[in-house]
Amino acid sequence: MGVAFQAKRYQETVGSSAVRDSPGALIRRPDRGLLITTAIFTKEAKIDAARAGATQIELVDGPAIVELMAEYEFGLTAVSTYRLNCDLLDTPEDWKRVFYLLFVFLS
Repeated sequence: MGVAFQAKRYQETVGSSAVRDSPGALIRRPDRGLLITTAIFTKEAKIDAARAGATQIELVDGPAIVELMAEYEFGLTAVSTYRLNCDLLDTPEDWKRVFYLLFVFLS
C-alpha cells in the first residue's frame, strides 16, 4: 500500500486546487494521499478530497494538528484566556474601576 503526503504552510485557506495537485494526483497513483496544512481547508477542498473514484486523500488542517498535539501533550503550552463581559459592567462606577485598573497597569 503506497502512501504519498504533502505538507504545506499556508496562511490563507486551502482550496480544491491544492487537493487536485496533491500526492493523490501524482502519476504513480498511491493507494492513499495525505495533505497537511497549518491553515484550514475550504468546503470545496473537502468535497474534492472525498470525490468518488479518486485516490483517497486525507486532509489534516491546523486545528486538527493542534488537537493531535494536545492529545499527545506535545509542543503546546496551556494558557488561560479571559473575555471582557460588558454586560457585567452596568454602571459608570464599574467602568471607572476598569479604567483605573488599566491606568495602574500601564503606569
